[in-house]
Amino acid sequence: MTQDQAQTRPLRTELQAHRDQLTAITQEVHQLTTDLSAAQWHWSPVPHEWSIAQCLDHLNVTNGLLLPRFQQAIEQAQTQELYSEAAFYPNWLERWFIRSLSPDATIKPSAPRMYVPADHPESPTVLPRFLAIQEQLIQCVETANGLDLQRVKVVSPVTRLLRLSLGTWFAATVAHEWNHVRQAQAVQSQAGFP
Repeated sequence: MTQDQAQTRPLRTELQAHRDQLTAITQEVHQLTTDLSAAQWHWSPVPHEWSIAQCLDHLNVTNGLLLPRFQQAIEQAQTQELYSEAAFYPNWLERWFIRSLSPDATIKPSAPRMYVPADHPESPTVLPRFLAIQEQLIQCVETANGLDLQRVKVVSPVTRLLRLSLGTWFAATVAHEWNHVRQAQAVQSQAGFP
């Protein structure tokens, strides 16, 4: 399979699911943030819990560090012609990683220091940056069509020891985004929300 053939084929099932989920997340964030005041953007139910702005800023920081790695891995895979039509199935470690970042994870890992949001992110810039990054993530998912999602590897920005498949990173990114969108929605539904 060539790059041209991969790009003209219908999007693979798992990639279509990721694109649909990223689109749904974008819509949820639009609904969540429409007409928020500055006080609402930055309100937190208790100290040391994130505000809506911090939840989105955390996603911006995390995805902003991952995105160039995704793009580079995809470009290298295309150059090396790492194509496959086989469905992607994460191994047990990859499934655990994805599950640990999802909204229904029983044990929530704390964010590595490099992913911690600003104490008071600038609310006028948080949403536009989030939307721009979402568009680029969707473009990465589409560009990865036809690639071997298991063989293409991406190294974590946190540690070089964490080297996971591109398919795992896509699934983990979606799970992670849902986790923090749900967290931001919970902030909005708290008693005392301005």
